[in-house]
Amino acid sequence: MPPERIEKCPICRADSKQVVIGEPAGMKVECERCYRFEYVARAELELRELCNDFHDLRSWLRSESARQRGPYRFYPSGATVPADEPLSLTVEQALSISNMPSIPERLNRALTNISRLGRRAGEVVQFKVPEDWPLLYARSEEEAHYTLTALHAMEYLTDPPAGSIPRAVISPKGWERVEDLESVAGSKQVFVAMALGEPDPGKPDTKAAFKHGIAPAILRPKLGHRSRFEPFPVWEKPHSNKICEEILLEIRRSRAVVADLTYQRPNVYFEAGYAKGRGIPVIWLCHEDHFDSKKNDEGYYAHFDVRQHQCIQWREPEDILEQLPNYLEAILTP
Repeated sequence: MPPERIEKCPICRADSKQVVIGEPAGMKVECERCYRFEYVARAELELRELCNDFHDLRSWLRSESARQRGPYRFYPSGATVPADEPLSLTVEQALSISNMPSIPERLNRALTNISRLGRRAGEVVQFKVPEDWPLLYARSEEEAHYTLTALHAMEYLTDPPAGSIPRAVISPKGWERVEDLESVAGSKQVFVAMALGEPDPGKPDTKAAFKHGIAPAILRPKLGHRSRFEPFPVWEKPHSNKICEEILLEIRRSRAVVADLTYQRPNVYFEAGYAKGRGIPVIWLCHEDHFDSKKNDEGYYAHFDVRQHQCIQWREPEDILEQLPNYLEAILTP
């Protein structure tokens, strides 16, 4: 077995234990702040350069460890991730998935992480300082203190934070909230928000994108290894409620939302924003010509604030089928 050595973690720069791995060549890392992960040699420089704000990726890795998942293996952006490695991602995909969520979502995730560390009623969860701040989606001691104070104010914790070594005990109301959050986590539904209709000749065919790209990517049996997920396009369900009420209900029931921005439908932005506000992960898609004015003479462009998120750009449904499963795998696998 190759010897263990102490090197700087490529994500958070703290001292970490590292061991050389063979095929593909790379390193296995054990870091007190980022937990355990692997990377192939070609991804090291990209990790060091792109993870300037490493807190997002670090919090995501620690949360995954609380879910008993890992270690993840990182490949360089643009690389083809082997289909038989369900816990492998490109650096670009990992950074997109791990974007620091909104404050309400951070509070939900922090409470869920606390519950996974102390599963018994009344159990005291003791935090290491500062190694465990990522479990609270905190970048600093101040943010960690705010998170614990807020959870106490919401009556999810029995006591406010006190002392130099914080602790947490989940209240009965907090356990009810955890149950609500985990009932969503157990859902097999993926909500699909997109424009759908017969395209003009030569224009992006979103109907084909759903049928031959999005739907089969969600339905792939390998996803989660033990269960299949179901795409939910709201237009396929008969109902007597107002369409908006039905949409919001189904979003709340969903594990994730796939939002295709092709043709700039306002309802897609609304549905994706509603999901983000409720802490439901959103995966963004858009036809490639919406990012290039030379290819698009209809005035359809992905809005600036969305361009800042990682977005799967597709030209044919096969592009979606190739890329979407990796995003879904990281978000949906229990």
